[in-house]
Amino acid sequence: MGEARRQDVGIVGDECGGVAEQTLDDHCMDMAAARAKAGALVAVWRTMRDMGGTAELVEAAGSGDLERVTGLLGGGSPVDGRDEEHRTALDRALWAGQHEAVRLLLAAGANTEQPIGQYAETLPLRFTAERGMQATARILLEAGAEPDGRLCEGRATALMMAATEGHEGIAQMLLDHGAGLESVGRDQTPLEWAAFGGRPTTVRLLLDHGAACTAEALAEAHRSADRWKHTPERQAEYTATISMLLAAGK
Repeated sequence: MGEARRQDVGIVGDECGGVAEQTLDDHCMDMAAARAKAGALVAVWRTMRDMGGTAELVEAAGSGDLERVTGLLGGGSPVDGRDEEHRTALDRALWAGQHEAVRLLLAAGANTEQPIGQYAETLPLRFTAERGMQATARILLEAGAEPDGRLCEGRATALMMAATEGHEGIAQMLLDHGAGLESVGRDQTPLEWAAFGGRPTTVRLLLDHGAACTAEALAEAHRSADRWKHTPERQAEYTATISMLLAAGK
């Protein structure tokens, strides 16, 4: 009888031990799940905090509020963070023409090669070159912007944009920083872009720097001149452009 009782106690003891071990395992799993959940909540909170700070920074940069920009950067807002519309502070500052905000953001380490625009369609230096924003272009170049930077192979460079819009000062800066005189974008060189735009000032600049005067450049000037034949001012520019190219091609 005593032996049977001992066996019963042993069985009960084994079962109780198993139950205790199972309870401990469940407890550990619950704690691990709780920690994982807490970690996820912290991550969400940090994301929301960063997005909030990013949105404020983007808005402050776009409005030129340098004091707020400085404070937000000092508070840890990521300089290249994107808001809900996927725009960065540098992006908004450039589009708003906030020259000093651009300088401040670049000094804080903003990426000079980041895609900007509603559709991330261009680069900062190319954007300024196209619009004649010479002072801002200089800041970008001094911050290390790539003179021939482009979103993908075959796209137009900053020099091509400056050439076709007649922004001689920016074109000169780009050349001084090593922009490719014979680089090709959309199957055209910078000189051919300048000829297409009918810009005698940048045509002269590029020729003086040794750009090859191609038959395509002259053809582009003639084709475009025909489209502007009812606009005397532009027609005069094309006439001057064609004369330069003819003289350079002799």
